[in-house]
Amino acid sequence: MRKNHSLTSIGMEDDYQSASLWEIFSRQIGSFIGIFIVFAVGAAAAALASWNFADPSLNNYAAETRPTNILGFWGASFADISMQFFGLGSVAALLPPFFWGLLLIAQKNIPRLKRRLGFLLLGLFTLSAACALLPPPQSWPMPIGLGGVVGDKLVGLFNFLPGAVSPFFISLAALFVLFPLAMIFAAYAGGVILRPHGRRQAEVSRYGQENNEEETAPFYPGNDNNIRAAGQDSFAEDNEKPEKHERWHSFFGFILHHYLRLVSFCRLHFGSRDANGNSRVKQHFSTAGGDRRREPYIDTAGAAEHSALVRQQKISEEEAKTRQDRFFTALDTPAKSVESRQKPFILPSINYLAVPKKLPHNEAKIHKVLQKNAQNLSNVLEDFGVKGDIAQAYPGPVVTLYELEPAPGVKSSRIISLSDDIARSMSASSARIAVMNGRNALGIELPNQRREKVYLREILESKDYRDSKAGLALALGQSIGGDTVIADLARMPHLLVAGTTGSGKSVAINTMILSL
Repeated sequence: MRKNHSLTSIGMEDDYQSASLWEIFSRQIGSFIGIFIVFAVGAAAAALASWNFADPSLNNYAAETRPTNILGFWGASFADISMQFFGLGSVAALLPPFFWGLLLIAQKNIPRLKRRLGFLLLGLFTLSAACALLPPPQSWPMPIGLGGVVGDKLVGLFNFLPGAVSPFFISLAALFVLFPLAMIFAAYAGGVILRPHGRRQAEVSRYGQENNEEETAPFYPGNDNNIRAAGQDSFAEDNEKPEKHERWHSFFGFILHHYLRLVSFCRLHFGSRDANGNSRVKQHFSTAGGDRRREPYIDTAGAAEHSALVRQQKISEEEAKTRQDRFFTALDTPAKSVESRQKPFILPSINYLAVPKKLPHNEAKIHKVLQKNAQNLSNVLEDFGVKGDIAQAYPGPVVTLYELEPAPGVKSSRIISLSDDIARSMSASSARIAVMNGRNALGIELPNQRREKVYLREILESKDYRDSKAGLALALGQSIGGDTVIADLARMPHLLVAGTTGSGKSVAINTMILSL
């Protein structure tokens, strides 16, 4: 029996020694991991400190620009993504990992890691929202706020605050409420505050070893004193669980209490008011009247609004049912033919359209102006080395077409490429040059100094529109020569309407629709 007992003791001692060696090895690995985390946090802080919005990154392609970030391209990419999403609140994500690295270097555990990761995200979002409430300076390069996209979205959720709140009070709330709250969350996530002390979190491993969060004490199997100590610790842990929950509840109760006080303060001073300018919240809690009996306050206006909303909802539901019934009834009812209608459809009178205003035209003056413009255009073409004659000019309501007969050997492509230069030399907004079909000439269109209106009534009263045999006659307008242009929409596959901004494309399309 003694021999067996000694063999069992030797086996337990070997297991304990192997467990101790594994613990020492794991703590050394934890120290190296802590050093790596501290260096990684330092590199991230350096990348954020040297952030430049103009640096090339994954979000900003600049092939000829060298990054000014300390960590180069990848550091600029990390800093750009962090600032785009969280803005200056990215600092909250660096503090907890830094303290985790210090704990691992000191060969201490990181208790409740999942909970601390949750508080890390909570501190990150809170600090981003606090930065988003602050007005960005003029040197801020991004179109979003100081809290990034996440901060702007979180601030947008608080729609209960009225729009008349002063930016000064918003900045005070960010500085004295959200910033300390974010620091508390980050400190708890990093293990700086509210760390469990002593032997409350002691656990017994499968080797019988007692692992503490702050320190590790040797544990020998088969020792009655250690077994009693473990039992006492377990009993103490069970007795102290309510204390932990009370501390946890008091911590969140403190935060919730001050948050509700802030909300009630904002509603009391910035909430809705009645016709006399008094706050509706103050009316509910008025102390006037001394000790006499006070009747409960009933908001009749709110009740009336609620009943009106209910009635409106019922009416809307009935109307929806009626519309559905009419829709299905119309589907079941066969459509009546045009001949069976009692009253034939009558087109609206043309008198609804404005009467065209005919401006007085002096033919001699117009001819003189055309000759002068043609001579100027010929001089401009000679300045650019283009030889040719202006054979004819066709004035229109909006543009004037000049017919150019180029000299032999002059390429049409060379003249067309000079359209911008010709427009600049003729002091025109634009110039269009194209080959005239079937003729050895090029057309140069220049806008008139005074544009004339083309009236829809003038086109509808024209002989071409009245005598048109098109199935769907579409009034396009007038040509350069002032002739009415009518097209058949049933046979026309495509229609291109082009022009600069403000030239009247939308008005032309609406007029075409009316002409149908």
